[in-house]
This record gives sequence, structure tokens and C-alpha cells, in this order.
Amino acid sequence: MHVDEHYGFKVEQTPAIFSAFRLVKAKSFELGLNNLFVFQAPARSRS
Repeated sequence: MHVDEHYGFKVEQTPAIFSAFRLVKAKSFELGLNNLFVFQAPARSRS
């Protein structure tokens, strides 16, 4: 998918696509036309 190819993208799929990360916040804004997702990377184990 290219940056400009977002038509038809199901925003509900976003958390599943980034399931390796912890979803910190999900919020829609601008009359629900835009979405903000904040993810946190898993903690790295120290060796």
C-alpha cells in the first residue's frame, strides 16, 4: 500500500496489524475523519 492508497482501509484493523506493540491510545478527531493511534514498543530484554 502506498501512502496515497488509503481508500478502503478499515481503521479497525490497525491494532491487529501492529499487534507486536501495545496500544496506548486510539482516538478519532476532525469529525471522525482522522484517527490517531499511539503504540509502545515492547520492552527489550537486557542480555
